[in-house]
Amino acid sequence: MISGLKPYPEYKESGLLWADRVPAHWDVVPNRALIRRRKVLVGTRHPDYQLLSLTKGGVIVRDVESGKGKFSADMGTSQEVRAGDLVFCLFDVPETPRTVGLSRHNGMITGAYTVFECRDAVLAAFLDVFYRALDDRKLLSPLYSGLRNTIPPPRFLGSKTPIPPRSEREAIARFLEYVERRIGHYIRAKRKLNGLLNDQKRSIIDRAVTRGLTPDVRLKPSGMPWLRDVPAHWTVLRAKYVFREVDQRSVTGQEELLSVSHITGITPRSEKNITMFKAKSYVGHKALPPGGSRDKHDVGVDGSIGSIGSQRHCQSVLRRLSTHET
Repeated sequence: MISGLKPYPEYKESGLLWADRVPAHWDVVPNRALIRRRKVLVGTRHPDYQLLSLTKGGVIVRDVESGKGKFSADMGTSQEVRAGDLVFCLFDVPETPRTVGLSRHNGMITGAYTVFECRDAVLAAFLDVFYRALDDRKLLSPLYSGLRNTIPPPRFLGSKTPIPPRSEREAIARFLEYVERRIGHYIRAKRKLNGLLNDQKRSIIDRAVTRGLTPDVRLKPSGMPWLRDVPAHWTVLRAKYVFREVDQRSVTGQEELLSVSHITGITPRSEKNITMFKAKSYVGHKALPPGGSRDKHDVGVDGSIGSIGSQRHCQSVLRRLSTHET
């Protein structure tokens, strides 16, 4: 898709901290000459605006009726956004999934963001994709200041951006639109295939654990409304004859934590990006007993601490605890 792209015949020093050279015919222009900050609070007019949000997918209209996400207690402090405006999140930049978006909607957004207007629509589209590319690699770090890695708007306006001629900007925008459309098609096709494969997997698992591996086996009623029929030669037991509750407690609280998921099973919590629900101390929390195997691993499940041994024991514990974490 990009194999046909050739390098420019001549480059020049950019004077920028994050790019040594740029094409020789591009201008390097201070941002204050390209965009202008605009902050118009909606005040009591906020019911007349739709609420917007800056996401990895760009600036979108918030679904207020769903109740999902955080909402400002005072919508009057939101600021106006017009179609064609550039919305930047210039604080907590390293942790923010997306720090820039070109709005295609009229509405309002939290006053914590910074809104810039650009009178040239082609230039605004180029600045959007340009700063998205920088944001993907977090290359604006030389502009950070303070503990929250904030970029002050005056500093951002004083920094420079390499700008190609208008015809080239239009060509770049058309090419990127084409690429995004093609890649989006591939992603949708792959997601559809993954969904079909997951449905097939669930169907195979459901049949194997409820009907066995013999397709023409004779069946009998299971006596459980949620299980339907089971093979006639299977024994139906009460859960109390299969499971035994374990109530052991951690003494030191120093064992490794586990995370239990219906997707990945039991895995060390350190391998996952989980930052919430951490206790100050795990002493006295429920513990998992050893698995009765020589291959033991000191682990825990979220707020619980303990040891898990063999893979068979891990699977047993997972069946008992899989409903604890989704």
